[in-house]
Amino acid sequence: MELPPGIEGAEDRKGMVVQLQVALYRSKQGAFKWYQHLCGELTQLGFTCAEADWGVFMACIRKDMLVLASHVNDCTVTGSSAKLIRAFKAEIGKQFKITDLGPISWLLGMKVTHSQEKCTISLSQESFIEAIIMKYNFADVKPAMIPMDPSVQYSQDQCPTSAAQTAEMK
Repeated sequence: MELPPGIEGAEDRKGMVVQLQVALYRSKQGAFKWYQHLCGELTQLGFTCAEADWGVFMACIRKDMLVLASHVNDCTVTGSSAKLIRAFKAEIGKQFKITDLGPISWLLGMKVTHSQEKCTISLSQESFIEAIIMKYNFADVKPAMIPMDPSVQYSQDQCPTSAAQTAEMK
């Protein structure tokens, strides 16, 4: 690594080793430092990290719950109370420069659809699939019918129970 132009005495330090005092953006160290900083701030706000996924943080505040999912420096927050979510955004906004994009519609390339009436959240990777189709020139490929009725519900009772039935199915 070379010293940037304008540093006093840089010409005299050619061939010398210097220690970088900050983590560089997009480096492993940069991502790790950011994660450590985010964890510290969220811990102070009462969040705990999920054991199954280190990018998911949860906080129980009275009878309400907040969940924050983080991917590098993109975060999505949801919870059981709109008022609590607004209060959290205001509080976290004091520590970090944030951009509130409103209700979620896209997350990491996936389309997010939320239906309050049906109490559902749906994720779709249609745009990703279309990009793959275009990348590998499958746009003109005709779909093939499959010899299976998608409306049929199968159960464990329909599995073969003997070696003869398994051989027959193969």
